[in-house]
Amino acid sequence: LHFDGLRTPQILSDGSESYVCYGWGFCSPPQCNALTGYDGATYNSHRDWSMCRLSPYEGYPFFDAFRFGIESFAYNNELMFHSGTVLYYGADGSGMKLLAEYHSGNETLTAAFEGDDDDKRIAFRGDRAREIVVDVPLGESRALILRRVSDQATGRQMARVYIDGALCEKPWYVPDANPHLRWLEDEYVVPSAALAGKSAVKILIQPVACAGAVSFNQFGIKVYGVD
Repeated sequence: LHFDGLRTPQILSDGSESYVCYGWGFCSPPQCNALTGYDGATYNSHRDWSMCRLSPYEGYPFFDAFRFGIESFAYNNELMFHSGTVLYYGADGSGMKLLAEYHSGNETLTAAFEGDDDDKRIAFRGDRAREIVVDVPLGESRALILRRVSDQATGRQMARVYIDGALCEKPWYVPDANPHLRWLEDEYVVPSAALAGKSAVKILIQPVACAGAVSFNQFGIKVYGVD
């Protein structure tokens, strides 16, 4: 599942059995519940197979949109039929507004993202272990989301985040690594208390060592405001 345009999926599974809050498949007569069910006997593929969602009540917050991608088998090469129900609870609003961007680069890397676009190689320019300063006009925004593209060939990336010289309590930390699909797009949420009473802020992102090495890098950063 890709939320709010993120190119790295925020929920990624190697199969329906391990998808968060999912049920299990059964080689047995069709099973169903109030919201979801799959009648394997109806279709030509896997005539004796049915899948049942056991926990349909989990919720995922988002601001603008989400994309649900499904692959069928190892190479997305088998015909399958999917159906389901999505319930939306929310209020109409302005969503996320792009307020500022940061781009620099001494290095060019060509790689692919995980998820739906893992067959598309894209080139970005960026830097490693470099302090980043971004001036951001807040307007009506009450919270900020920092969105970064980075190389996740080496995991355990960590940086300190300062707002107008004040250190945020939580570091920007990503433990994941993927040397094959190297592009990662992740986010850091700036605490709303750090923005109170301000019309603009200066953000400093300071890479720090984690597990004996500084792995934090950036191949483009965007700053979004949320009203």
